[in-house]
Amino acid sequence: MYTLSQLKSIVLALIAAMSFIVSNPVYAQDLNAAQIEQWTKAAPKIAAWFKQHEEKLNATGDIDFANSAPADVASQASSALKQLQLYNQFENKVQAQGFASVEQFFVVQSEIIQGYMQVAMQAYSISPEIQQEIKDSLAELDASEFLTQEQKDQMKQQMLSMFQQLQTPKQAGQTANQKLISQYADKIKQTLDSFPADE
Repeated sequence: MYTLSQLKSIVLALIAAMSFIVSNPVYAQDLNAAQIEQWTKAAPKIAAWFKQHEEKLNATGDIDFANSAPADVASQASSALKQLQLYNQFENKVQAQGFASVEQFFVVQSEIIQGYMQVAMQAYSISPEIQQEIKDSLAELDASEFLTQEQKDQMKQQMLSMFQQLQTPKQAGQTANQKLISQYADKIKQTLDSFPADE
């Protein structure tokens, strides 16, 4: 299980690597401002609890916080806590922060993290250096003697598609969650940045 500080690293790494996170409205549940405020207030305290139990939690295996449905994240995280006999302790922790249950906390957290990643990628602008790297890669692809023309065309199409997606503003296509998260993006980023870095 990743700690929240590890989630911060994942978010920043994804942005740095220009990974394109596609919005999946099938997963989305409506967030409200009160839930985001509650999470940003509670997250550092809960991250500190995760840090105290990091060794045990890391031994349970990874959970795909970035791409799994929030309900699946909640189910997997709850199961891991039960296996470690930490569920009741963690439940007391999240309830003290105003969450009804462990599952509710993880659903809200997943919605916020995934929405923030999507908003961050939509706002990402490609630097001239990266644009040049993409152009150089396309030129190298054209010059390759190890690929058929069909393979070259397919790979070029994929690269150009990703490049276009990253360049095109998508604010008009934002979900209700993403629009709300956009208003809190700085606060969410500050919350993630406040977590201690992993060794």
